[in-house]
Amino acid sequence: FFHGTVGNMSYELRTISYLHSLGSSLLLIDYPGYGKSEGRPSQRGCLEAADAAWDFVCTEKGYRAEQVILHGRSLGSAVAAYLASKWRCRGLVFQSGFTSVPDMAALIYPYLPVRWFCHTRLSALQFISQCRCPVLVVHSQADEFIPIRHAERVYARARLPKKLLRIQGTHFSNQWHWDMDVRRGWQSLLSGEAARWSGGHS
Repeated sequence: FFHGTVGNMSYELRTISYLHSLGSSLLLIDYPGYGKSEGRPSQRGCLEAADAAWDFVCTEKGYRAEQVILHGRSLGSAVAAYLASKWRCRGLVFQSGFTSVPDMAALIYPYLPVRWFCHTRLSALQFISQCRCPVLVVHSQADEFIPIRHAERVYARARLPKKLLRIQGTHFSNQWHWDMDVRRGWQSLLSGEAARWSGGHS
């Protein structure tokens, strides 16, 4: 699991409980500059941390790529999609994520040419197009920070098998923990049934 830009992995205790309730083992990390991790926040640091997490799970712990589900929320969605673009994993959960950092910058500063000055790209659109696993896109229609059209563009770019779930709640809400469609989506990923998704949304 890869968390967002606000806080650190200690903010995700309810998510930890939820994922454990599904019967899964779980690894969370903090990026450099977050929580107790040393360093400064950067795109390179986030992606290197993701690579280290993957190596830990698959090399040190001995899990196979097809056993691993990558779950990212907000910023973490792009980080998870990066790993899913490199490895044929069991699935990707892209939750409350954005298309790219420049797209977000343009949303926040619509009258400035900010795209030209964004050194951080984190293009989820680029990563998602290279994913070869089932993709579950989850996004709230009431998200006040990242409009749902970001999720719709990511979903459109993803290959099959894929599914889009439109949920309720604010960006930081944990309301999705009680959404039965989300739970069923997770259960499909864990069971392998997601490999038969033919596209669709709710």
